[in-house]
Amino acid sequence: MSDEIKFIVRELGKPPYSRSYNLITFDSLEPEQLLQVLNDVFAEIEPKNNVDIREEEPEAMAVRMLGMLRVLQYRPPDNTMNEFRSGLVAGQKYVVQPIIAWLLQSPNELKKRAFLAKFLVKLDVPQEFLGDVDISDTYTKYEELVEQFKEVHREHESLLNSGYSTAELRNDMSAMEEERDLLTQRIAKSRQRVQANAGYEGALESATNLRTQKEKQKEIASQRATMIEMNETSRQRLKRLENLIKEMRKASIGTTPDGIIRRLEEDVNVNNYMVTEKLPNDLKSLEAQVTNLGRIVQMPAMGQDDIDALNAKIQSCTSEINVMNELRLKEVEDDDNSESKMGKLSFFRQNAAMITRRKQQTAERLNELKGELQTASEELKEKQDQLRQFSGEEVLRGDEFKRYINTLRTKSSIYKMKRAELSDLRAEFGILSR
Repeated sequence: MSDEIKFIVRELGKPPYSRSYNLITFDSLEPEQLLQVLNDVFAEIEPKNNVDIREEEPEAMAVRMLGMLRVLQYRPPDNTMNEFRSGLVAGQKYVVQPIIAWLLQSPNELKKRAFLAKFLVKLDVPQEFLGDVDISDTYTKYEELVEQFKEVHREHESLLNSGYSTAELRNDMSAMEEERDLLTQRIAKSRQRVQANAGYEGALESATNLRTQKEKQKEIASQRATMIEMNETSRQRLKRLENLIKEMRKASIGTTPDGIIRRLEEDVNVNNYMVTEKLPNDLKSLEAQVTNLGRIVQMPAMGQDDIDALNAKIQSCTSEINVMNELRLKEVEDDDNSESKMGKLSFFRQNAAMITRRKQQTAERLNELKGELQTASEELKEKQDQLRQFSGEEVLRGDEFKRYINTLRTKSSIYKMKRAELSDLRAEFGILSR
């Protein structure tokens, strides 16, 4: 508390207050005198508070001071609002002195808040009055003006913080005016000196023609550079088209109508298998997986010991199945009776199942490659659209052109590998389909 009183006495001793208090005299102020000091600080922040509290009713003074504290966003201590209000009206030291100290800490910021409160604190209009059309329209315009004031004030603050001042701008304008006067004087002296020579008009005409020809020369040089750039762009485009034609011709070598029909038949077989076998099986598998997951959700939670036990049981069963399969295959190879033939038939069924799984895996890989091809095609189309949007063709030079060539080579190698892999998968799928 003593530090707080020291701060208040020190600040009140400075202008514009210039009070000659000390710790003893300030601490011995009567409640009414202490409230007058608080009111004087309020008046320095907002001049409308410059009143004599002896001539003001206590209730009116309390309403005015509490409203001022609300505008300045003062937060009272933890005691209740009723105690704070009664202590303020009574001029109690434990209430008034903290308020004075808080006001004296940042007076400039509080002045700004008080100024903005005149325009930003909205009027409290009862809801029943807003039902009137005229009052509602007026209140709407009032809110629009408040928002407009916010925008103007924000621009004002940004200009103040931009670093430019009126004095600096005036100095710059004065310097530019002086420079303009100097240039005007130099031009006048040069004109007088030139006009004194004989043949002034002819020299002036020659200078004008020279300047015109230089401007034409610059324009022609610019047109020439543009034509060279267009020629280079056309040459690169022609080269790309020639390479594309070569690749298309190379790809068409050995292509016959029978080959095209055979390729179409393979595509039809692949699509037929996907529709009639693979997709229904995948759907059944997903449904079974959903059923199993639902069953697992309904089961009680399993610990790590239970999971380890199940894994051990799975490994044991797998090992037992492998041993039984090996013994069965050995018996089938050694025996040639009817039962053995049935065993061989079972063996062939297993091979057929393995081939079916291999067929499914091949179909899945084929779908993946088709998806990658579709994605690459869409990306290529998007890049082509962007290229057409940005001035038709892209001209690359130097290191960028080298990187572009290396990227094309890499993508071409990847494309050839994927294409060869796709052809192998199609051939393998055709063999498995037979």
